[in-house]
Amino acid sequence: MCRFATTLSRISFAALLIMLGICGCQVSYSYVLHGVVKNATDGSPVRGVRVTLKANRVTHQTGFPFDTSADRKFRAKFSISDQEFPLDGTLPKWSLVLSKGAFHDEEVDISPAQHPSGSQEVQIEVVAYMRQK
Repeated sequence: MCRFATTLSRISFAALLIMLGICGCQVSYSYVLHGVVKNATDGSPVRGVRVTLKANRVTHQTGFPFDTSADRKFRAKFSISDQEFPLDGTLPKWSLVLSKGAFHDEEVDISPAQHPSGSQEVQIEVVAYMRQK
């Protein structure tokens, strides 16, 4: 009977390890994006610009898409799965798409320059310019 219980315990432990391997443990990295959109001609802030995030494996986002506020600034949060940062050192490509009727649509690169470390929020500062049509 004791040998049966030991074998059953080993099988249960092995099944647990397999389940953890299948499900995996995932980590997400948090980012805070803030900035302003300006007119490329005169540098004045542009109000009401639609800002959309283009990134893979977004696990959580607050506020996308959104329009720039009355003070012409924006702020949003998003989290990205650790799967966006493979062990081979490759960095992901992210961008913001900016659109407003009287301006050409713009795509601004906000790709990370390095792999995130730890669990602190990463701050991304953006000053983007839009060209009038």
